[in-house]
Amino acid sequence: MKWLLSYEGKSENQVVLDLRFRTLLDMAVPATQIELGGGTRSAEPLKSAVFERIAGVPGEVRIRDGRYVTLTACMAHACVGTHAFLWIDTVGGVVIGGLEHDLFGAETHNFSHRESLLIYSKQFRSGDLDFHGRKLPAAFRRDFNDWIAYARVEHNRWMANVSRRYLVGSEEPSPYIQFRFVDARGQVAVLPPDPEFLFDDGKS
Repeated sequence: MKWLLSYEGKSENQVVLDLRFRTLLDMAVPATQIELGGGTRSAEPLKSAVFERIAGVPGEVRIRDGRYVTLTACMAHACVGTHAFLWIDTVGGVVIGGLEHDLFGAETHNFSHRESLLIYSKQFRSGDLDFHGRKLPAAFRRDFNDWIAYARVEHNRWMANVSRRYLVGSEEPSPYIQFRFVDARGQVAVLPPDPEFLFDDGKS
């Protein structure tokens, strides 16, 4: 995974064009079908949905502490509500991804005008993320908080053109209506849209 470090500061689509990127996705994305809203109730391969976003409008490759890599992008010609990230610990080998999608189960009744965030990883079980279980790694927290701040700005920038009543205030933990987590077995956990729920207390 350390090959990713050579792309620091470059456009994310340069990583996507690297032949090693497909191997990374195969390793990182659960091989499961999942419903993502968008006006349809049919399931689609999660890896296809991830690639459609990651290979779309590129963001920047961000590297922290010479180890943690974050890739961001959104779907081509449809960035609103389709932003995605891929977080890689190039030393520990942990990969966690996330993608925005329409409100699952109520696509035509999304009165809050907020998306869901689907988080995925093959290295954690959905059942781990309960009140007493294992949480996501502390090293991921800082970069995930940066993602939430970015998503809040993007949500408010778009909703300012729709109605100010849909803006997300700074007192709210995130701009999402819910988090969902899917693991390597395709098991899905529905979680509160609060980043603090994903991490152990007292760790940063």
